[in-house]
Amino acid sequence: MESAIFSALKGLEFSPQFLVVIGLMVMHLRNQNEIIKEIVKGMRSVSDRVLVLETKQNEST
Repeated sequence: MESAIFSALKGLEFSPQFLVVIGLMVMHLRNQNEIIKEIVKGMRSVSDRVLVLETKQNEST
């Protein structure tokens, strides 16, 4: 995907520095997406544990 973007931008005669900045931004966005996925997994896990604890607490009362 990135190579298609670079080819399209190169065809528009953008400077090499601009293409490098775009490449770094794409890499950064990918990393952010991975971090967000891991955070969401962790939050789901915590949410599941809270639900289990609340259920156990409600059953014991």
